[in-house]
Amino acid sequence: MRVLTDSFGWPWVQIEDTKFWTNFLPVTKIQFEYLLCDEKVNRRFNKGWYDQRIISNPRVSTTAISGSNYHQLFMTDITAGEASYYAKWFQGRSPIVAGQLRCCRLLKESEWEHLVARCDAQPPLRWEDSPVVGEWSPRVEACLRGLERETRGVAQSDSSGWFSEQETAAESLSHQMLLRGGVFELVAQGNAFSVRGFPPSSFGGNHLGDRNGLPWVFDASERRQNFGFRLLVELDE
Repeated sequence: MRVLTDSFGWPWVQIEDTKFWTNFLPVTKIQFEYLLCDEKVNRRFNKGWYDQRIISNPRVSTTAISGSNYHQLFMTDITAGEASYYAKWFQGRSPIVAGQLRCCRLLKESEWEHLVARCDAQPPLRWEDSPVVGEWSPRVEACLRGLERETRGVAQSDSSGWFSEQETAAESLSHQMLLRGGVFELVAQGNAFSVRGFPPSSFGGNHLGDRNGLPWVFDASERRQNFGFRLLVELDE
């Protein structure tokens, strides 16, 4: 596995056998706020819009993370259309050089499931062995250290959600990346969208899907409190 940081100091990973990089964690409110501060973006992303997102899922400081509030770090209550807009905005700020980058977007359903399967089989990263530690800002480090400290038991003991029968007994890279125990993550499913993830029951785990247990499919405008996302940077062949 390869690890690097983007221009804002947040870690990205490339898992073996994949042709893409992805956020180590779901996109946080801190990361989304960089877009809000950009005067060139669509002004629908203004203070009023953001205040509504904060009402739905209040913001927490990286220095105040606990096992009961860590989901408040992440940008949720967001539509697939809004997340895709962020992906296009972020593309020019990607950690991947332009000559190697095809596009920045949401993960496809199959890509997300492959990512989880690969990360389930790998142990957590030892950050002290990674050269990217020196590239973190204090706020990024506080976020990563706080999450590791506070979610170690939560992610293992309460990861309700689709495909929960695949839950691993030991802590894995999936738990560390909050692919398990995080938020529902928006994914592309054909020409529509769905979500994947294993949020704890306290944040709506196992509350989505039809009566047959299949993931719910929706359009780009659906918004829910526990919908978050992570980005994929697709590489040129």
